[in-house]
Amino acid sequence: MTRMPDTLKHFGMSHLRLVIVGAVLASLVLGLWFLHSTFVQKHVLAWAVERLRTDVAIRAEVDSLDYNLLALRHSRPNATLTAAAAETPFFPVDAFRIDLPWTSLSGRIAIQALEVDRPRLAVTRSAEGVLNLPDTASKDGAAAAASVSLGHTSDG
Repeated sequence: MTRMPDTLKHFGMSHLRLVIVGAVLASLVLGLWFLHSTFVQKHVLAWAVERLRTDVAIRAEVDSLDYNLLALRHSRPNATLTAAAAETPFFPVDAFRIDLPWTSLSGRIAIQALEVDRPRLAVTRSAEGVLNLPDTASKDGAAAAASVSLGHTSDG
């Protein structure tokens, strides 16, 4: 039986390593492409709208969603927020962009930067005397606290 020279064996192992590394990189690129596809972004948007509705009783109407998972940057054009019990929206905007810090991947959502184009706050009272703003009480009845620092707004 003839034995393979060491240089050929080394070449074969190096080639195998390159193929494995190439396959892993191609899988990562394909995975990122899939996660940024319109199909996935529509499902993420539906999930986010449902979370707003169930967690904080706000109906969101959003034209589309665009995000960059590598930068954790999300943008949405033509968004309107309406309290669940109201008919009149309380916060329509032409567009907004949100940057999330990497710590938000651990489960605690935080906002690093928020940019809003043409924000309009519309507070109305119904004939029954109910405001069109969302309820700010938490589930245990205590007042909920929220703090948002707007770094940039534009009026058009």
